[in-house]
Amino acid sequence: MITYLLTGVVAISSPYVRVSNVGEQERIWSGVVISETEDDYHILTCAHGIDDLHKRNIHLQVDFVDAGQYNYVSVPATLIKKDIDRDLALIKCPKLKMVTIKPVPLGKDPPKNSRSTVCGFIGRKKMAIRPYTVRSIGEYQGTNGEDLLLLNGKAVSGFSGGAVISNGKIVGIQSSGTNVNVTCASLQQIKDFLLNE
Repeated sequence: MITYLLTGVVAISSPYVRVSNVGEQERIWSGVVISETEDDYHILTCAHGIDDLHKRNIHLQVDFVDAGQYNYVSVPATLIKKDIDRDLALIKCPKLKMVTIKPVPLGKDPPKNSRSTVCGFIGRKKMAIRPYTVRSIGEYQGTNGEDLLLLNGKAVSGFSGGAVISNGKIVGIQSSGTNVNVTCASLQQIKDFLLNE
């Protein structure tokens, strides 16, 4: 089912999306468009939003949100693959005429103490952008031994799956955190995940 909340003719162009499971257990988290085909957008997000849901209860939806006026269009989405160890998932959804998005490319590992932002959604609200400082890459390792990206600052519920952006490019995907640090999938984890079948 496709839902629209649009006032007039609005072209939505933000690559930062809201992802939700609209089945029996509604959950809302964040994601980012990283590539496209002729028919679909591919969205990188976290895996823990759907990790413990039974297959019959997974009903993914992507909301393309206009950051300015809070118009949005909701599109059914399909899981392509997920990796619980890296807390990454790749989903796809069909393109629509009113959604014109330029995918966000992958960047380079950000240096320690550099500034970055995480783009995400808190529930059904408008997109928010939170500034962070890079604490380290590799101070902590994931369950597969790969380095994690660690940011200084408070984790925000709903920002899980949100893109960590440095110089306009993706350098991580938010996974979890505390009141002090945000733990993210690193660029190396993202590349490994995308390359593995």
